[in-house]
Amino acid sequence: LDQFQPMDFGSRTWIVPWNHELPEAAQAADAAIVRLDPGLAFGSGTHPTTALCLRWLDQLAVDGQLQRQRVLDFGCAHGGYARAISNLFPTVQVLGVDNSPSLIRCANEMKTGKLDDGKPAAFYPDNLAFAVGNEDGGWYVLEGFEQNTPEWAKCLLSDSGGYQDESFDCVVAMEVLEHLPDSEDVARKLERMARPGKY
Repeated sequence: LDQFQPMDFGSRTWIVPWNHELPEAAQAADAAIVRLDPGLAFGSGTHPTTALCLRWLDQLAVDGQLQRQRVLDFGCAHGGYARAISNLFPTVQVLGVDNSPSLIRCANEMKTGKLDDGKPAAFYPDNLAFAVGNEDGGWYVLEGFEQNTPEWAKCLLSDSGGYQDESFDCVVAMEVLEHLPDSEDVARKLERMARPGKY
């Protein structure tokens, strides 16, 4: 695991392994940092499509796009990328969905956690939520995390189990589709979740 080093994706987005100090550039007040153990966590940022997506999202933040909109991080695992997206966009509502209850439990716990430097892991927790589910719906908040779930997310999840066409302004699925046997079908379902003309 020594080969994993802090990586930047644009001007504000960083993935920093837990055993490394934050680089000076990552200590900016508006830096979106994902701290993880590359040997244990899904999504180290080294996959080329993930790096491309993170750079694209970082540029959208720099350009002031996606403000006051809604993003779905499908297959969010432990929620690291969802937190980074939320930290990049102060006014964006980010919903992370994964079919693993244990990973969603971890994502919810990390949402209220702190980084090594004492900063919160999630800068805007009222704009970040996590749910269990898949591309066919049935999304739900884990028992015990209802208090931790913002009202906008509860409303979305209570309406048809969270699955509605055209519910999101941006849908991302980083390091997910390549692991699914029916990835083309899943991609079509995710595409329908994005509003017309959105991402």
